[in-house]
Amino acid sequence: HKGLLKLGGEGKMACFKVIKKPYILEQFQKENEKADVKKYFKLLLSTPTFFKKSWGKELLEDAGFKVLIAFVGQAISIGGFDVKERVPKQMRKGVPAGSIYYLENKEHLSFQDIKCKLQKKLRESNKRGFGAFEILPL
Repeated sequence: HKGLLKLGGEGKMACFKVIKKPYILEQFQKENEKADVKKYFKLLLSTPTFFKKSWGKELLEDAGFKVLIAFVGQAISIGGFDVKERVPKQMRKGVPAGSIYYLENKEHLSFQDIKCKLQKKLRESNKRGFGAFEILPL
């Protein structure tokens, strides 16, 4: 099925197509797990990520990967207010979602080993969603 529909208060027209088997994120991730990443891979930040220094080159290289090239967006500032404690949260600078790193897998790790290693390095310990990523084959 396909057709036209109106969107929003302005009634803008849009085309649509019904896909019987949607290509969802889990399928995408399963396909990537089978890809060859033993030599090179891409790291895509899917949420903002905080690094102790700059844009993350040092952390990634300390983890055993060589940064070949990086497409990093402008630093973002994230803060907020702690309602429970009734105090402002410290403002932090982070690398925005959508930033991409092309990495050399110097230790020739498997997909799962890369994923585990990067989760330990990038994920926030408080589980607030910062540091999520995807590993993509070249």
